[in-house]
Order: sequence, then structure tokens, then C-alpha cells
Amino acid sequence: DAFRAVEDKKYQENDVIVFDGNNFNIDISVSNIWSGLVHANEPNNENTDLFVSDVSMSVSSGELDNSAGWICSKNFGKAYNSANIYNCKTNGIITGIGSGGIVGSNMGENTTGNNRLSYCYTTGNISGASSGGITGANAGKNSKSLTIDKCYTIGNVLGSRGGGLLGNFGGTDCSNLLIENCYTIGYLDASFGGSGIGFNLGQGQGSYCAIENFYSRGDLSGSESFGITGINNNFSYPTN
Repeated sequence: DAFRAVEDKKYQENDVIVFDGNNFNIDISVSNIWSGLVHANEPNNENTDLFVSDVSMSVSSGELDNSAGWICSKNFGKAYNSANIYNCKTNGIITGIGSGGIVGSNMGENTTGNNRLSYCYTTGNISGASSGGITGANAGKNSKSLTIDKCYTIGNVLGSRGGGLLGNFGGTDCSNLLIENCYTIGYLDASFGGSGIGFNLGQGQGSYCAIENFYSRGDLSGSESFGITGINNNFSYPTN
């Protein structure tokens, strides 16, 4: 309800929809399961670009629903032209399967434009399986492109197949997934996980994934877990 104070723009063809938090901090204390502050997954918006910016959220109590995000819900921007998130931050614990600290699972799925997530960070442990500190599972699935730039997380990865930035199956069937200028701080104690990116990065035919200028700091434990990405990754580089 707090976010509805932002101007509500009508969904129109060839429109740009902007949700601007104006850098106000939103305090969240809920006794039930949280599914996200911004929900934007309506059909028939393939010509619309979607933006969320300048949202700060402090979570004192509550749990994330499966596949949800503290700021943006699951399926954020699905079947739009593009989904974009700028300068957002949260400090809540990331629970739920496939959830994310900023945005839930399937961000930008089936989009034809260029999706971007920049200047975002989270502080809080990642305890949900297949979850990520910034995005949930399946980020950029079946999309033209997804760039995650200048983002970081401070928190421990405790859920299996999870990652400090991205959850499980990031970039599946994504033509161009780029992660650059990002870092994570926290220990990893989860099977098949990565301090940066979770299990199964870049799966699917035609996927192209690149990681540039990325580092993580923290101790590692848990079977088949690694400092940057989890196991079973598929980096498929085009020939032209």
C-alpha cells in the first residue's frame, strides 16, 4: 500500500511505466508471507518498458513467499518489452524457495528488449533453496538480454543451489546474460551453490553468459559449492 503513493500510470501500448520510490525508506513488519511490493506481470504489455527505481526497504519481521522478492514480485516484467530495476536496496533475510532480495523468480521472462538491474544491494542471509541475494531463480529466462551491473550483497548463502547474487537457473535460454562489476561478501554453507551465482547458470540452447570484474569474499563449505558459480553451468559463446 505504501508504494501506491507513487503516480499510477496507465498501461498502454508503447508506454514506459516508472515506479519511483523517491529514496524513501519503507519499513516492513508482517506476520504473514510476503509476496512483493510491486507486482507487474499483466499480459499484453509486450511493447511496454517497465522501471522500478530508488526504493529502500527495511524488513524487521516477515518471510518471503516462494519465488517472491522483497521489492518486486515473481514474474516481474514477464512478457513486457523490458524489465529494469535501479538503485534499490533491502536488508531482510531471504527465505522461500527461488526467492530474491530485490526481485523474485522469472524476472524479465519472455521479454524482447534489454533487461537491466543496476546499483542494487541487499544485506541479509540467503536461507531459501535456489534463492539469490539480488534475484530469485530463472532470472532473464527466455529473454533477449539481462545485464546485472554494479550490484552487491552482504550475507551468508545457506540454502542449497543458491547464490549471493542470482538464484538457481539464472539466464536459462537467455541470448545474452552479462554480470559485471559486482561482488558478494559472506560465507557459503550450501550444497551445489555459489558465492556469486547459484546452480545451473546459462542452461538451454543458445544461451550466452559472461561474468566480468566480479569477486566474492568468504569461507566456503557444503558439497559441490564454489566461490563464483555453482556447478553444472553452461557457458555457450557465439562464433560471430
